[in-house]
Amino acid sequence: MIERLLLLYPRRYRSEYGEEILAVHREATAQAPPLDRFREAADITAHAARMRLGVDSASPPDGSWPTPRRSSWPRRRPAAGCT
Repeated sequence: MIERLLLLYPRRYRSEYGEEILAVHREATAQAPPLDRFREAADITAHAARMRLGVDSASPPDGSWPTPRRSSWPRRRPAAGCT
């Protein structure tokens, strides 16, 4: 089953990390009950979807960080003695 789930990953990612994903999955589910194996499969599916969509924990979905909006309010000056 895991071999089919690996097909959800982009080809380049699968060729680079597929064997590692497969090994980790087999180790994690070797003695696991069915519910835990299902959860692992769901995690792999979700991760593959994030990779296909270009979404990871280090960047926003569109690949760019929002630019801060400039306020039209004047900046406050620091209080006397504060820098």
